[in-house]
Amino acid sequence: MTPEEMFDEAFDSAFNDRRNLIAFLEGIETAHVHWRPPDGEWSLHENLEHMLLTDNYYARSLEKSLAEAVESGSWDTGPENPQKMSREALRRREQGRVPAPDFLIPKGEGEFGDMITRLMPNREAVHQMMLPHRSTDMSRLTHKHFRYGDLNIYDRIVYSGTHDFLHQDQMTRVLQAPGYPGSG
Repeated sequence: MTPEEMFDEAFDSAFNDRRNLIAFLEGIETAHVHWRPPDGEWSLHENLEHMLLTDNYYARSLEKSLAEAVESGSWDTGPENPQKMSREALRRREQGRVPAPDFLIPKGEGEFGDMITRLMPNREAVHQMMLPHRSTDMSRLTHKHFRYGDLNIYDRIVYSGTHDFLHQDQMTRVLQAPGYPGSG
């Protein structure tokens, strides 16, 4: 695959997951978005806030990785023998709570509808930031993920969509949790 094909495939996946997430969120009645299940899962609002915090962190750290590669001229920061988790394994990993770093934990800020409207522009901003590098092979340029280690840039782009998918799944569990005030 050419760098352009890898770039386009990664962003197609990430954009598809983001569109699916937005469609899901736009169908949610906002009256109960702050309700938390008794099992301690995040509320719908907390999930969405976390996703926006993650978007911002991801964009800043990706921008830093790209700037370092441009400055150094090295687009190979991958380890000699990388241990790689497949994209499919990342997507179907065991569901449930995964601890987030403190700086990505929601604080109850923002209005749900406004946060939804920020989702696509965030994804588009990352795409625009990376477009100048579309023809550069970034398959060995790694981007550190706090849980999954060094992911190459293409896998990290795909994982940004996978993150949407996993939180959509988590929010579905909240909507289906016993006692959710919007059910029945």
